[in-house]
Amino acid sequence: IGTATAGDLMIDASDVAQMGETVDAIAAFVDHIETLQLGTAQCANGLTDTDTLNSLTFLALVTAQQNHLEQAEKLYREALDGWRSTVGDDHPATRAAVCNLASVYTNWCWPLGPAADVSARNPAKAVELANQALQLQPDDAFHLNNLGVALYRTGDWQAAVDALEKA
Repeated sequence: IGTATAGDLMIDASDVAQMGETVDAIAAFVDHIETLQLGTAQCANGLTDTDTLNSLTFLALVTAQQNHLEQAEKLYREALDGWRSTVGDDHPATRAAVCNLASVYTNWCWPLGPAADVSARNPAKAVELANQALQLQPDDAFHLNNLGVALYRTGDWQAAVDALEKA
């Protein structure tokens, strides 16, 4: 067992500030859980509360970061529907929701195509997901690259080349 010096126990002021911000963010999230639970049910009924939509979007983000992509997709889709009905397609919040949903499709797609473990590959699903991302963000180079890799894994060489060249 080693000994600690006073210098080992020093915490930088910026570390404390970051911890405080994290604690504040968690507390704010916890405060929104009830609203979020109600909001999820309301989304299907024409949700118009932007605070609840922000909370729903945050929950989707956390869910995606935990790699629960099917659940994240559902939450992002609900948020997107809510933003569209509340502020319209051209609003920055709606455009951000489109990008978030496309990112879930891309993150979901990527490991399915190039997985080192051949049994874990599902290139057909990867193609489907990459195309869904491209429907939301046409001509996005990142999504086109993922589509190209997935098409390569399916053996559709020419389509793979076309997607990768377009990327």
